[in-house]
Formats: sequence, C-alpha cells, structure tokens
Amino acid sequence: MAFDPQNYAPFYDAIDFVAIEANYLSGSLLAGAAACIANDISEWEDHGAMPSDEVFREVEPFYDNEEPTDSETAATFLLLVREAVRY
Repeated sequence: MAFDPQNYAPFYDAIDFVAIEANYLSGSLLAGAAACIANDISEWEDHGAMPSDEVFREVEPFYDNEEPTDSETAATFLLLVREAVRY
C-alpha cells in the first residue's frame, strides 16, 4: 500500500504550527543565552550561541551593531529579545 499524505490531512489541521514555531524560537533564544554563559561567549552571533538562521533573523533588528562586552551581556540580550518576540 502506497503512502498517501491526504489520509493524514485531518491531523495537519489539528496541529498548531504557529505555536510550534513560537515555542521553538523561544527555546532557541533561551538555549543561546545559556550557551553564552556556559561557554563564556561574548558575541551573541557566535556559532555556539545562535542555534538557527530563524533565530538570527528575529534577533538581527534588535542588534543595532552593538557588540556585547561579556557573556552575561550577550545572554541578557538574547533573553530580552526572547521576551520581545513573544509579544
């Protein structure tokens, strides 16, 4: 029997993809903040602190060409952006 995606259409309607995306973004920003503190990362766009391109695109407007000077500043910045994109 061949796989037919149409058989699963009712399940797609029940999935709230917007909520999944918002939770993923929020979780990614939190993970990035934790990475800044744990790895002493002072630049928020460092590969270890930015989990995905989607997060980078959300954070970029808040960046304003200012480099954080320490890991706690970078983490605080990411947490503030996390709150900002929530609302």
